[in-house]
Amino acid sequence: MNIKHKVFLRFLPFFLPFFTVNSTIGQNLKENLNNWRPEIKTVALLPFKLWVGRSGDKLDTTVAMENEAKVRKAYAVQKEFYQWIIANYKKCGVTFQDIGVTDSLLHKTKLPLNELFSLNEGALCQYLNADAVAYCEIRMSNPGYNWGDEIGNGLTEAAIYHSSGLWLSGRNHNNRTTYKLSIYDTSGEIIWKRYENQKDYANNDNVYLAKSFEGFIKLALPFTKH
Repeated sequence: MNIKHKVFLRFLPFFLPFFTVNSTIGQNLKENLNNWRPEIKTVALLPFKLWVGRSGDKLDTTVAMENEAKVRKAYAVQKEFYQWIIANYKKCGVTFQDIGVTDSLLHKTKLPLNELFSLNEGALCQYLNADAVAYCEIRMSNPGYNWGDEIGNGLTEAAIYHSSGLWLSGRNHNNRTTYKLSIYDTSGEIIWKRYENQKDYANNDNVYLAKSFEGFIKLALPFTKH
């Protein structure tokens, strides 16, 4: 081992924090949910809370049609994210409840989605027969897909080619996206949370939203592979 290697190894502990993932990004109450609460075995993943602009296929949809589209999108992004969790799950004491079971029970309440989000978290855990519930949220500060308005305002449009073969309009100016995940236990206490705000495309495609959320959470979520 030459002198350069010896010097590098000597000062490695000092430089190491600069090369590792910063665990303070966002906010974590606990780095590892499984080690902290061993009694938590099942987590129910709720449909997403979304503030990402219009969700309908056309701009001339009625208010009722647009609300229905937003609900469908909330469940569609939930499905995409759940499939990613299952594909990247690592062996530990926590599992995610099948969203087919979760959503079936939610539909039986006959409550609108926004009212489900306002229910007591502990009571919702008990109703879903889960030890914890996970709330996922995506909020855009400046969403919108009206080309005429954006051109009129002098904003730059970006075209995003999605793997499905569809061209999706997006905006990478004047928009910040907030990602948030919160987990509550049966007592209604928040036991783990993480959030991040970053400049991002205002692209509200289901797959894009899920992929963006996965990128935000993958290094911090204690029960999925990094």
